[in-house]
Order: sequence, then C-alpha cells, then structure tokens
Amino acid sequence: MDFQNAAVLNPGMGRRKQKTFPFIDFIKGLWYHRSEFTDNDNEVKNMASKITFTIQEELGDLSSNSKGWKKQLTYMNWNNGKDKFDLRSWNEDHTAMTKGLTLTKEEMMKLRDILNGIDFDKY
Repeated sequence: MDFQNAAVLNPGMGRRKQKTFPFIDFIKGLWYHRSEFTDNDNEVKNMASKITFTIQEELGDLSSNSKGWKKQLTYMNWNNGKDKFDLRSWNEDHTAMTKGLTLTKEEMMKLRDILNGIDFDKY
C-alpha cells in the first residue's frame, strides 16, 4: 500500500513525504547482480572486484559428499597474496567453493598444538 492510499483510508494520517533508503537500494542491487564464476581461469567476478586464487597444493581431504564436493585442506593464495592454509569445501574441478577458513603458517602451528593437547576420547 502506498502512502496516498493510506491517507484516503485513514484521513487523520495526512500526506507523508516518502523516505528513501540508500542502503536498501544497494542491497537490492547486489541481489540482481550476483557473482558468477568463470569456467577457465579460477576467477570470481562481482560488482566491486575480481577475486583470483591459486591452489599450490592439496594437502588432504577431510570428507566428501554424494555430489562430489570435498572438504579439503589446501595451501593456496588469494589475489596473488601470500600463500596460506585454507580449509573449505570444493566441487570436483575447483570452480565452486563454500565459505572457508584461511590460516597463516603461525595460526596453523598454533592450531596443531591445540589439537595435540585435546583428549578426543573425552568427547
């Protein structure tokens, strides 16, 4: 219902100036211009930037599902930055991914120490 019709239905309401919400317009723009992967060069295109990645080494698979997606630990870089450890799910040909966790070497070593100190039989 727009404000003109509301004023007719409720005469005490009067005419109101319609407010604009730039943030909502921005979100609507994101909805209509969603990101897409390119097929050949491991790039993600979106409105603001181009994201690139290079998988240096696949270190291990933690799990896989019936659709072929694997939760993997990899050593890789994003946007030609410093190589880091990365844990996330990938499709079979590494053209699509889920959200994941990226760790530096120092963070990975700290995580190793934490995991070595856990008594997993307790859980």
